[in-house]
Formats: sequence, structure tokens, C-alpha cells
Amino acid sequence: MQGLAIPYLQVRSNTIYQYNQSDMAGKFCRTIQSLLSKNIAWQYDAEGTVIKQNYSGRVTVGAKKRLTRAIENLVQCTPYRDEFNFADGDLYRFKLSFITLTITDNLPINEAGGVDGKTAYKKLLAPFLRWMREKHNVKAYVWKAEIQDKSRNVLHYHITSDAHIYWEDIRYKWNSLQTAAGYNDEYFKKNGHRNSNSVDIHAVKDNSDTAGYLVKEIVKNFQNNFSIGGKVWDCSLNLKTAKYYTTVADSVYENKINWALRYGIMHQLPCVSDHCRIFRMSDGRPASVILNKTDKREYKQYMDAVRCKDLDSIREFKPTRKKQVTDFQPETWYSNNQVQPVELITKKAIQFTFNRGEVDIGFRVETALHCSN
Repeated sequence: MQGLAIPYLQVRSNTIYQYNQSDMAGKFCRTIQSLLSKNIAWQYDAEGTVIKQNYSGRVTVGAKKRLTRAIENLVQCTPYRDEFNFADGDLYRFKLSFITLTITDNLPINEAGGVDGKTAYKKLLAPFLRWMREKHNVKAYVWKAEIQDKSRNVLHYHITSDAHIYWEDIRYKWNSLQTAAGYNDEYFKKNGHRNSNSVDIHAVKDNSDTAGYLVKEIVKNFQNNFSIGGKVWDCSLNLKTAKYYTTVADSVYENKINWALRYGIMHQLPCVSDHCRIFRMSDGRPASVILNKTDKREYKQYMDAVRCKDLDSIREFKPTRKKQVTDFQPETWYSNNQVQPVELITKKAIQFTFNRGEVDIGFRVETALHCSN
């Protein structure tokens, strides 16, 4: 028996996914499909015991989806803020940091005496992440392990987090952990000190597709050619628990999307499925601007729960079914999103200006709408 197909909108950083889902059979079918896929992936020995699968060193299709979801939620739940720039002494706009941590000595993971992923995680990465959480109150982060290059085969880690930590503190902590583990002894013999340049830190670029930039940097097409002997990636518990924010779509949202497509505010992306449509904002604004007041308030509460690690609220969240009785009015939607009509040329030509802080994007809308000054 099939249930009622309900239309949903899934909100990401600058993208909207529109799809239908059954309210009765959907969860049951997904559960069965998940169990079947796991049974297909499992391998058994002669006695019927499940053979434990080792990490392959690559990011699988399923892992890539989970990693992308963690990055998307990290971008959405972290607001911009002003931070002090230690280099020039000025304040600058900060959102996320991108940290690279490298093992100093030449300790290939596929050779005797090398360091594999499990050992490096236990002695280096796990205590480093604990230091970030306890000392600097870091609540959201994603990390990924990679082989540095084909010649060395030495591990390094990429960490993306909401932390703004002075680079010398990060390097001192990482090198201290390496010293305790004996991973910079060769460097000490050659240079007489252990303060190696083993870290790289920079702020994530402020652009219209921050999540896409991070996915490209972290979820690369090139993956490890062999198992690193441990986890390839992981994230904080709040990002692991959080799903994409989803709300029930209705005719008002349908009219909003069609209107935005018509006038170039959004554009549709290709999708391999006939049951899903993907839309991206064309002007760089977050996709959450399409939400109505009720959903926008719910979206903010959900992202606040993710940022504050309120795991109970994250797990209990379900999209509320809403029935919109009002018609879509473009001028009302834009006024609610800080869009001001600046010039009424004719009844069929209105010039709008999108106020995005320092950037004003103007475009002409050929329509018969009447906007009050």
C-alpha cells in the first residue's frame, strides 16, 4: 500500500532540493533497502560468520554523501563573525578555518617503522581534537586523512572547523604531540629543535559557494591508493547526527521557485533522477531566503541546535506540515528579504536592487507587478 506523496524542500547552503516522499511506505522501504544493501556488502566465511571489512582508504559513495552533508551543515550552522587578525591587527570577517596537519618525519604507513592511520589517530589526532574542544570550545568540525604524496606515503590531516585559533598555538600543540610520540626525532637531529613547520592554517574563502569549495578540497576525486589502516574521515557528533533541514512544500513555494527561475534569481541544475529537482541561487545569497517566516524561524532554531550541540533537539526535529492559505506575492517576499524597489520605469519593467552588505546586485524584472515606493 502506498501512502500519500508529500512534496518536500531540502535546504542546503545555496541550493534547494525539491522532491516527493511517501508518508507511509517511505521509511519502511528505505529501511529494507538499507538492510539489503548491507547484506550485499557483507562477506561471510565458510562457517557463515561475517568477515569484518577493513577501511579501504577511499571515500565510498555513501561516505561521500555523509561527508558532504556534514560540510553543508557546518557551513549553514556557523555564522559570520568579526575576528582579530594577528598579522595586521585589524578585524576581518571570519566563518570557518581550514587546518592541515602533517607528520614531520618520513614515516610511510606502508613500510616497517611507519605510522598507520589507527596509530596516528590515537597518538596525534584524537588528543588534538580533544584539545580543540576543551581548550578552545570547538563544537563543529570535519576531518579527513590523506596520503601526503606518492613519494613519501606519509599521513596528513585536513580539519575544517568553526575555530579561530592562533596559528602558533596550533603548531605548538601539534609538535608537542609529535614529540611525545617520537614523530619528529629525525627533524630534531638535523635542525636542533622540534618546532617544525608541520601545520598550515587559513580562513576559508568568503565566496558564494563555501560548501562547494570545501567539498572540492576535502572530498577529492583522488583518494588514497591503499588502506591507511584506520578511519579516513569523521566529524563532530552534532554534524554526524544532523540531517539536512527539510520542510513541507506547498503551492506558495512552487510559485516562489517558478517566479525566481523566470527572472534569473535561481537556476535549475541537472539531476539524474526524475523525482527530484535541484535549484541554486544565482546571486550568491543563502538558499534559506526562500523560506517563509515560520519556516525561517524553524530553520534558525534547528541550526542553532546543531551549532550548540543540542543533540536531543537535532534527533527530535521533524518538518511540520503546514497549509498555506495565502497567495504568493513577489513584492512581499522581496521586502522580507531586504530587497528594495529603487525605480519604477513602467508597469512592465521594475529595477530591483539586492542589498548584500557591501555588494549590490541590480537586475531588471519585466513584469506587470505594482510596487509601492
